[in-house]
Amino acid sequence: MHQILHEQPPQFALAKIAQSGLDIVLHKTGTMTTNGIHELTLMQQRNQELEANLLR
Repeated sequence: MHQILHEQPPQFALAKIAQSGLDIVLHKTGTMTTNGIHELTLMQQRNQELEANLLR
């Protein structure tokens, strides 16, 4: 898993790290506000856009 991350462009790795960080926060609090869901959705869309651009 870590080897794969190193082979990918930095912005992709950062997006994944940011996503993990958000998941950890949500897991610790055990709650998810509407705003949090919206933020997560935006991050997932951004990740998908980054992945799509990298695969071209």
